[in-house]
Amino acid sequence: MEATDSMDDLAASLIVDVTEAPEDQTEVEEEAPEVEDTEETGDEEVTGEDDDEPEEDEVPQEPSRFKVKVDGEEREVTLDELTRSYSGQAYIQKGMQDVAAAKKEVEAAYSEILEGRAAIAALYQQLSSGQMVAAPTPPNPETAKTDPMRYMQQRAEFEQKMGAYQQQQRQIQQAMSQQAEAQEYQQRVYMAEQARELAQRIPELADAEKAGEIRGKLVAAGQHYGFTADEVGGVMDHRALLVLHDAMKYRALQAAKPAVADKAKAARPVVKPGAKQAETGKNAEAEKIRARMKKTRSDADFVAHLLT
Repeated sequence: MEATDSMDDLAASLIVDVTEAPEDQTEVEEEAPEVEDTEETGDEEVTGEDDDEPEEDEVPQEPSRFKVKVDGEEREVTLDELTRSYSGQAYIQKGMQDVAAAKKEVEAAYSEILEGRAAIAALYQQLSSGQMVAAPTPPNPETAKTDPMRYMQQRAEFEQKMGAYQQQQRQIQQAMSQQAEAQEYQQRVYMAEQARELAQRIPELADAEKAGEIRGKLVAAGQHYGFTADEVGGVMDHRALLVLHDAMKYRALQAAKPAVADKAKAARPVVKPGAKQAETGKNAEAEKIRARMKKTRSDADFVAHLLT
């Protein structure tokens, strides 16, 4: 019996274990959604909190900085500073390019001047040493009738000499042309320099509206001293024009003096306040002393009368 009871108890326990297992699983499955609901609720709560929080002011970002070297020293600069620096450098480079182009032009003109002078010097040397080619004389056409062979030979020599003569003439013309161009260029450069110097000393000439009037007055001043308008216009030295400008201003000042003198004469004399009253009071006091002297005949009153 005990064996039978033990077997029944074992079977019962097995049945209970099998039956209870599904209930546990069911409970776990039912609890899982609760956990998910809790998580969703938590998410919603967090989201709600984010929406309720006030937005914070945006903090301005600092500009990006870049490291550069200036005269061997490392510095940090912003993008705006780099942009301004690049613009300034571009302007400076453009100015340097313009100066370089002008310098190149001057050097080219100076080189032409030297070449022209060298060619003239060579021609002068040839002329001094008797190496200048004279114009050849053509052969006599009658020689062709009497001695055709000799004529042909003379004709060939003539053409050869004529070629050398024409080449020499071209060299002379080229040298003279180069010299004339060089002189013209030098004159233009000189006039530009003198114009700049004059504009610095007389700023009115740099103003387009006033320059015409000033030039007209300079011409009039020059004509007063016997120069013609062309002669005044042909003056290139700014120092001479400065002298003429000073003479022009001096003449204008002298011409204005009579008008100033007449105006001064026409003006009424300025009387200081109280001057007439003081003089009247002084005369009255003197009259009192004089009357007292006549009345008293004393020495003291007589001296007082003399002192008034």
